[in-house]
Amino acid sequence: MTEVQLYWRNMVVHLLEIGGALFTVFAGWGLSSSDKFDIGGDREEKLAAYGLLVCTVIYAAIFPMAINSIYRKFLKEKNDKTVLSHQFAFTCAICLSLATCCVAVLLAKIRF
Repeated sequence: MTEVQLYWRNMVVHLLEIGGALFTVFAGWGLSSSDKFDIGGDREEKLAAYGLLVCTVIYAAIFPMAINSIYRKFLKEKNDKTVLSHQFAFTCAICLSLATCCVAVLLAKIRF
């Protein structure tokens, strides 16, 4: 493996770690301060809920695309066994994004 491939291999792992940490922070934030977000509440609570949802949707779109583009640009050649498979990393990114979106929807108290 080249130095560039080693760098991007480590970057994929770090991005997945950051995604897991962000999910944990959102879940903890939801437990400690869920009263600050309410789509049906007053102006400040609505603004906070919409801001949270918009940021989470943007994150949920960009995060898997970033993982996918790293694999397509830098890790498409033959790699050794230390590199996560493209399918596994992309599936983890999708799951983390969806889980974070679900926590944001629960925080915003959206009723279906």
